[in-house]
Amino acid sequence: MAVVGRIEQVHATIHLARGTALTVTSAYIPPKHTFTATDLDTLLTTDGAQLIGADANAHALAWDRASPPNTKGETLTQWCIDNQLLVCNTGECTRYARHHGESTPDVTLSRNCTVYTWTSLYSPDSDHHHIFFDAIV
Repeated sequence: MAVVGRIEQVHATIHLARGTALTVTSAYIPPKHTFTATDLDTLLTTDGAQLIGADANAHALAWDRASPPNTKGETLTQWCIDNQLLVCNTGECTRYARHHGESTPDVTLSRNCTVYTWTSLYSPDSDHHHIFFDAIV
């Protein structure tokens, strides 16, 4: 895992049939860190198909109906619009903490591929839920 700017991130490219590829990115932004669109640009490693799963600790109505929107959520939402990234979350919470209740600090983003059957399932091993989905490239 690399830390680029304020974002911990790792990328993997899966080479598929017929010369297509899918880049999968996992990212973490600690709760107390802020970020800019320039910081987020480091997540974009391809013009092709890309999936980004991020524990962004950001809240916006586009993916989190349990917590009020915050500045990080607004920045991330505008960055998605500017870069043609789709929010794949369906509104389900992705985290449960006893002292805070449910929230959705985790967001799944896609570009140049289709994500469907996105779901969040409780995990007994973590305060974050498991996120499952299917994708077509």
